[in-house]
Amino acid sequence: MRDTPIHLVAGPLGVGKSTAILDFLARREAGERIAVLVNDCGYSGLDGQRMEQLRGSADLEKELEIIPVSGGCVCCSNNYNFTAGLRQLSERPDIDRILVEPSGIVFLDVIKTTIQDFSKRQHGDGRNGLVLQSVILLLNPARTPSPNGMTPPFYVHLATESDILVANWCDQATHEQIDAFHHWAATLPAPTRRVLQTSHGVLPIEVFSPSVASNRSPADADTVQTPAPHPPTDSHSWPSACIFDLPKLSAL
Repeated sequence: MRDTPIHLVAGPLGVGKSTAILDFLARREAGERIAVLVNDCGYSGLDGQRMEQLRGSADLEKELEIIPVSGGCVCCSNNYNFTAGLRQLSERPDIDRILVEPSGIVFLDVIKTTIQDFSKRQHGDGRNGLVLQSVILLLNPARTPSPNGMTPPFYVHLATESDILVANWCDQATHEQIDAFHHWAATLPAPTRRVLQTSHGVLPIEVFSPSVASNRSPADADTVQTPAPHPPTDSHSWPSACIFDLPKLSAL
């Protein structure tokens, strides 16, 4: 049996998940074929469509496959389709690695359990499974913790379930905000979690390797030297009062 390595790249809407994935794809080992499973809560699948467009512009058609899972979050209403996508990819010998970009409202503990249970069932049937190698969480230090010093419990959940905590967009945050982020990270459970700070989603290649766990305190954070950035994806945050027109979105 052959277990395919899988990585979760999570974070709230607009934090730079797609940008981080595309940067890794541009710097990965030559010849490695990657599948990216992109979850979009909306039925239009805009995130997956945008990833497909960027795949073409970056000349990655032969070494990258995009699997969109739209119409609900993969941790609940769309878990069945997520599992079907995992089964499809795990049984393909040409796929060397799987990256999952869940929606910004995913419960990471549910996704991790889904992957682990899926692999157990596959192994029980004598089939290939998956091995979860890293859970990478990107957050914006200008918004975490919030200016009033409070942090949404959901963010605490995300950080607690992650292996690697990344302060992204540090070029747009003040030193005080970055320091506050690291102080907040130090208060979280699992004190050996690795903490990085970067901009434009640039992550060390080794965070996508099997030995991602670091026996260091969050206070010993790494600063990633960011090269000239790739064009970022166009992520936006919309006010809760905004109402979208499905036919117009589908026509994009």
